Amino acid sequence: MYGLVSQYLKYRKKETEKFNGTEKLGRILLCLYVVPFVLWAFDISTTFYAINVLGVAGEENPLGWPFGVLGALIFYVPALAFTYLLLFKVKDRYSPFAAILITALALFSGIMNLCAGLHNLGIISDFVHRY
Repeated sequence: MYGLVSQYLKYRKKETEKFNGTEKLGRILLCLYVVPFVLWAFDISTTFYAINVLGVAGEENPLGWPFGVLGALIFYVPALAFTYLLLFKVKDRYSPFAAILITALALFSGIMNLCAGLHNLGIISDFVHRY
Protein backbone atom coordinates (compact mmCIF):
# COMPACT_ATOMS: atom_id res chain seq x y z
CA MET A 1 0.00 0.00 0.00
CA TYR A 2 2.86 2.34 0.82
CA GLY A 3 4.33 1.75 -2.66
CA LEU A 4 1.09 2.77 -4.35
CA VAL A 5 0.81 5.95 -2.30
CA SER A 6 4.42 6.91 -2.97
CA GLN A 7 4.03 6.30 -6.71
CA TYR A 8 0.87 8.40 -6.72
CA LEU A 9 2.63 11.24 -4.92
CA LYS A 10 5.53 11.09 -7.39
CA TYR A 11 3.01 11.22 -10.24
CA ARG A 12 1.25 14.25 -8.71
CA LYS A 13 4.59 16.00 -8.27
CA LYS A 14 5.48 15.43 -11.92
CA GLU A 15 2.03 16.56 -12.97
CA THR A 16 2.54 19.96 -11.40
CA GLU A 17 5.83 20.55 -13.20
CA LYS A 18 5.70 23.33 -15.73
CA PHE A 19 6.67 22.58 -19.32
CA ASN A 20 7.46 25.13 -21.95
CA GLY A 21 5.45 25.19 -25.17
CA THR A 22 7.96 23.27 -27.27
CA GLU A 23 8.32 20.50 -24.72
CA LYS A 24 4.55 20.18 -24.36
CA LEU A 25 4.16 20.11 -28.16
CA GLY A 26 6.91 17.51 -28.39
CA ARG A 27 5.20 15.23 -25.92
CA ILE A 28 1.90 15.54 -27.79
CA LEU A 29 3.49 14.87 -31.19
CA LEU A 30 5.40 11.85 -29.93
CA CYS A 31 2.23 10.45 -28.37
CA LEU A 32 0.46 10.88 -31.71
CA TYR A 33 2.85 8.34 -33.24
CA VAL A 34 0.94 5.61 -31.43
CA VAL A 35 -1.92 6.09 -33.91
CA PRO A 36 0.02 5.18 -37.09
CA PHE A 37 1.66 2.21 -35.37
CA VAL A 38 -1.73 0.86 -34.23
CA LEU A 39 -3.25 1.36 -37.67
CA TRP A 40 -0.22 -0.35 -39.23
CA ALA A 41 -0.66 -3.29 -36.84
CA PHE A 42 -4.35 -3.47 -37.80
CA ASP A 43 -3.40 -3.61 -41.48
CA ILE A 44 -0.78 -6.29 -40.83
CA SER A 45 -3.15 -8.46 -38.81
CA THR A 46 -6.00 -8.30 -41.34
CA THR A 47 -3.60 -8.91 -44.24
CA PHE A 48 -2.08 -11.91 -42.47
CA TYR A 49 -5.52 -13.33 -41.71
CA ALA A 50 -6.83 -12.81 -45.25
CA ILE A 51 -3.73 -14.19 -47.02
CA ASN A 52 -2.24 -16.82 -44.75
CA VAL A 53 -5.20 -18.06 -42.69
CA LEU A 54 -8.16 -17.87 -45.08
CA GLY A 55 -6.24 -17.85 -48.36
CA VAL A 56 -8.81 -15.57 -50.03
CA ALA A 57 -6.55 -12.64 -50.88
CA GLY A 58 -3.23 -12.01 -52.54
CA GLU A 59 -0.46 -9.47 -52.18
CA GLU A 60 0.03 -6.88 -54.92
CA ASN A 61 3.41 -5.80 -53.60
CA PRO A 62 6.13 -7.12 -55.94
CA LEU A 63 8.35 -7.85 -52.94
CA GLY A 64 5.73 -10.13 -51.46
CA TRP A 65 3.77 -10.30 -48.26
CA PRO A 66 6.50 -10.58 -45.61
CA PHE A 67 8.63 -7.81 -47.10
CA GLY A 68 5.59 -5.58 -47.51
CA VAL A 69 5.34 -5.45 -43.73
CA LEU A 70 8.65 -3.62 -43.56
CA GLY A 71 7.44 -0.86 -45.88
CA ALA A 72 5.68 1.12 -43.19
CA LEU A 73 8.44 0.61 -40.65
CA ILE A 74 10.93 2.07 -43.10
CA PHE A 75 8.95 5.31 -42.81
CA TYR A 76 7.50 5.29 -39.28
CA VAL A 77 10.65 4.56 -37.29
CA PRO A 78 12.86 7.22 -38.93
CA ALA A 79 9.98 9.73 -38.82
CA LEU A 80 9.60 9.12 -35.08
CA ALA A 81 13.34 9.45 -34.51
CA PHE A 82 13.60 12.58 -36.65
CA THR A 83 10.64 14.19 -34.86
CA TYR A 84 12.28 13.46 -31.52
CA LEU A 85 15.55 14.96 -32.69
CA LEU A 86 13.86 18.06 -34.07
CA LEU A 87 11.88 18.74 -30.93
CA PHE A 88 14.28 17.83 -28.15
CA LYS A 89 17.81 17.98 -29.53
CA VAL A 90 17.78 20.63 -32.26
CA LYS A 91 16.77 23.94 -30.75
CA ASP A 92 15.92 25.80 -33.93
CA ARG A 93 13.12 28.23 -34.64
CA TYR A 94 11.56 26.09 -37.37
CA SER A 95 12.04 22.68 -35.76
CA PRO A 96 8.49 22.45 -34.33
CA PHE A 97 6.99 23.26 -37.73
CA ALA A 98 9.02 20.53 -39.41
CA ALA A 99 8.08 18.08 -36.66
CA ILE A 100 4.38 18.90 -37.13
CA LEU A 101 4.71 18.30 -40.87
CA ILE A 102 6.46 14.95 -40.39
CA THR A 103 3.86 13.87 -37.82
CA ALA A 104 1.03 14.86 -40.18
CA LEU A 105 2.62 12.74 -42.92
CA ALA A 106 2.90 9.80 -40.52
CA LEU A 107 -0.77 10.18 -39.55
CA PHE A 108 -1.76 10.32 -43.22
CA SER A 109 0.23 7.18 -43.90
CA GLY A 110 -1.51 5.56 -40.93
CA ILE A 111 -4.87 6.47 -42.43
CA MET A 112 -3.79 4.73 -45.64
CA ASN A 113 -2.98 1.66 -43.54
CA LEU A 114 -6.44 1.92 -42.00
CA CYS A 115 -8.04 1.96 -45.47
CA ALA A 116 -6.04 -1.11 -46.47
CA GLY A 117 -7.00 -2.90 -43.25
CA LEU A 118 -10.67 -2.05 -43.74
CA HIS A 119 -10.45 -3.40 -47.30
CA ASN A 120 -8.98 -6.63 -45.96
CA LEU A 121 -11.70 -6.73 -43.34
CA GLY A 122 -14.30 -6.44 -46.11
CA ILE A 123 -12.72 -9.37 -47.94
CA ILE A 124 -12.71 -11.42 -44.75
CA SER A 125 -16.33 -10.49 -44.00
CA ASP A 126 -17.47 -11.44 -47.51
CA PHE A 127 -15.73 -14.79 -47.23
CA VAL A 128 -17.19 -15.51 -43.79
CA HIS A 129 -20.73 -14.57 -44.84
CA ARG A 130 -20.47 -16.56 -48.07
CA TYR A 131 -19.39 -19.79 -46.31
